[in-house]
This record gives sequence, structure tokens and C-alpha cells, in this order.
Amino acid sequence: MSDSSPTAATPSDDAGIPAIADLLSRQSGGARDRLSQALETLDLPEPVSSESDRRLLVDVTFARILRARDEQAVARLSPEPRGPALTERDAEAIDEVIEAGWEAGDSDRARRAHTLLSLLDAPTPDAQGADRTRLVDGALALVQSDMDQQADRLKLEPPIDRPSFSTPGIRWRELGAIAAMLLIAAGIFWPMVNGVRVEARRSLGQANMQQSSLGFGLFASDHDDRLPAVGERGNEGLWWQVGTPAKSHSANLYTLVRTSYVPIGVLASPGNPYAPTEITDADALDWRSSPEVSYSYQLFGKRVPRLASVDGGSRVLLADRSPVVERARQGLPIDPRANSSNHAGLGQFALWSNGAVRFLRSPVLENGDNIWLPGRLEQAGTPHVVGTELPMSRGDAFVGP
Repeated sequence: MSDSSPTAATPSDDAGIPAIADLLSRQSGGARDRLSQALETLDLPEPVSSESDRRLLVDVTFARILRARDEQAVARLSPEPRGPALTERDAEAIDEVIEAGWEAGDSDRARRAHTLLSLLDAPTPDAQGADRTRLVDGALALVQSDMDQQADRLKLEPPIDRPSFSTPGIRWRELGAIAAMLLIAAGIFWPMVNGVRVEARRSLGQANMQQSSLGFGLFASDHDDRLPAVGERGNEGLWWQVGTPAKSHSANLYTLVRTSYVPIGVLASPGNPYAPTEITDADALDWRSSPEVSYSYQLFGKRVPRLASVDGGSRVLLADRSPVVERARQGLPIDPRANSSNHAGLGQFALWSNGAVRFLRSPVLENGDNIWLPGRLEQAGTPHVVGTELPMSRGDAFVGP
């Protein structure tokens, strides 16, 4: 074969000819003409210089064939007018770029085509979005860092050489808020708790008086209607000498305990922390000392009065501990209108001879009789009790010690 003769078709080329012929038969008009022109370029008068040049020509030919087929397919499927398409000159410019190994060609149009094709390497929208997200995150991080620095500058730290009494993680203002809440809670709940305590003390004191009334009635029923009293005792001495049964008036009241008409715990006021609730000496005739006595008993001399009054009236038999006798025995000034310490100065329970129990807000009865003083001292400007006084009459209320 001479140098000027056409290159013979290889077996692979022969296999592709039927496919190209079929493709050519299905083209119309200008597409068939362009495809024919492209195929004619295969009949080169000179053989290709190399295998790579030959493959490049084949790639260009098939690229143009496929482009023509795609245009025809789109035209058949879409009745609407197509968008902008490459002109023949633009297609030739792109072919020139491809033939130049995707480098800028010699013509101006090829160079412009190469420039446009280079833009395809620009970041995709997803990549641009990722860059934008990173940019926003970075900006937010810078803003937060600046805010933290501002807060650190405004924070007050205790001096290094001064000990801090706040616990880790708690600041002074938080401790102040906690203290304020505790004070508010104490202001609300403490009166409630104290009120419950006072009410419980009052209820127990009333129950003690009622049981004492039962003891007085049983004793009088067994002793010719007489009130409890020690058998042998004189008028000499101070009736507030607790622990000396021959003189102490409290020994008369202790008779109810000694003769088992009333348990000693009944005569122990819940407001008196020193009052015994159990008997420690079975032979005792009196409480051991004045602080142990919780209730003041109606005073009388050698003649023991009866429980029932001659005129049928009722009189005071027992009351919560007298604050007047308590202070007078210590040589302190007295207040005749003070209330008993058994109920924190709020008042005192009183037991009448008819069995009635009343809570008195004042030691002065409705008839003006003061249960802390004998009748002859009630009108005195500055009464002075010495421990030898007795009631002026059978109806004069005067309790002690």
C-alpha cells in the first residue's frame, strides 16, 4: 500500500460501521448532512501521524454525532422551543479546544471558548454554601468570644489577700438572695410554728385543769367536802417556803398527789420545764423547790374551807402559777396585772369550785378581784407581798405560791 492510499479499516472499525449507518439513517436534514461531512473527514488523503491523532479524530467525530443525536431527541420530546444552542462556529471552536488537548486554540473564538470552559472549575453551589456556613460560624464564634471577654472584665473578684467565705460556684449576691429567702420563710413559718406550739400548750394546760377538777371533787367527797390540806400545820412562817410541809401552802395541793387523787404529771404545766412528771420520793409531802410548782392554790389559814360555798356561789380554786408571788419571793418589783409565765404571759387557766375551767386574759375577774393579791392590797398603789398574807374573806380570790 502506497503512502497516498487510504488507511484500511481495522476489525474494530468494521464492527462500528453498521451502527453508524443505522444512526445516519435515523437523522434528518441538516443533521444527516453534518454527520456525512464528519464521516468524510475519515477519508484523509494522508495517513494520521500517530495512533493518538487517530483516536483524537475519532473522539471528535463521535462527539459531534452524539451532539446531533441529542438535539434531535430533545426536539422530538419537547414541543416547546429549546433554549439557546451552540452555533456552528461555537461548536467548531470547542472542537478546536478539544483537538488542542483542552488548551486555548489559535483562533480568538477558541480562546474565548477555553476561557468559558475554564469557569466550569468554579466551586459548586454546595461548596459555596459550605463556605458560607463556615464563614457565619466563624463570625458567631468571634462575637461570642468578644462577649465573654466583656463579661470577664465586668466580673468583680475578691482580693487575693482577703479570704472569701462564699462556697465554690456561689457568689455573694446569690448568698444574699438565699439569706433573704430564708428570712422571708422564717417570718412566715415561725409565727405559724410558734402559734401551733402555744395552742398545744394551752390545750394540755386546759386538760390538766379538768383532771384536777375531778381530783378535787373526789377528795372532797371522801373528806367531808373539805379541800385538800395537810393535817398538822401552823400559821407561822411564809407560805411560799416550798419544801417545808408544815409551812408551805404548796404542800396542801400536793395532798392530791400524795393520796393518789391526781397524778403528779397532771399538776405539771407544759409551760414549766422544771415541773416533775414522775414521783421520785414516795414519802414526799411537797415539791422539792419553788420552781417545780406549776399551779397556785387558793390560800387559807388553819381553817380548811369546804368545796361548796355556804352561799352557793363559785370561787377560784386553782390557777396557773402566780407571777406576783414568783417575783415577790425573789425580792423583785411586782406587776399585779401580769399574766402567768406558764403561757408566755398570754393569760392563765383558772379552775372554779363548780368545776368550770376558763382561760383568763387578765388576772382581774369581772368583779374586780385580782387573783394574785389579797383584797387589802388590791387598792394599794405599790402592793408589796411578803408571803404571810391571807384572803380577807371566803369570797376573796387569792392564790399562791
